[in-house]
Amino acid sequence: MNKWFKDNLLPMNLDTTHWLQFSTRKNFNHDIQIAYIDMHILWTSSTKFLGLIADDALSWKNHTDYITAKLNSACFAIRTVKSLLSKDALKMLYSSYMHPIISYGVIFSGNSPDSIKIFRIQNKIIWINANLRNRIHVGIYFNNEHITLLFTIHILSDIHNEQ
Repeated sequence: MNKWFKDNLLPMNLDTTHWLQFSTRKNFNHDIQIAYIDMHILWTSSTKFLGLIADDALSWKNHTDYITAKLNSACFAIRTVKSLLSKDALKMLYSSYMHPIISYGVIFSGNSPDSIKIFRIQNKIIWINANLRNRIHVGIYFNNEHITLLFTIHILSDIHNEQ
């Protein structure tokens, strides 16, 4: 590793560099020592890379929790400005702000058990935009407003990547 970085004239920032071992077992050995110029690179159980948070079991729970927090903030923002904006402006706000958060990286995390949390927040945002009461089925509203469900986004991203 030292040679490759030196040959390619690339420095390594050891403050932000760490390593992660993917495993399906809970009790794998992470006592492995990796070094660069006699400095040990630290092990971590999860890392953020290109906006996706991957953990050592590839469960995507940390990523889903991160997305959930962002969407809850967006939900609060919509609730705050809802009385000031038209229905079209609210739909544009959803399309430009919430939809990218939901759809980015969905090919990885969209099939995880925790993705239901994101789906529930997506429903909550639709309830707010459409002036619906909680627990009312929003499927018809999704169709009428041409809003794509989380699980549909996941399926479409899989189909797109297979082509």
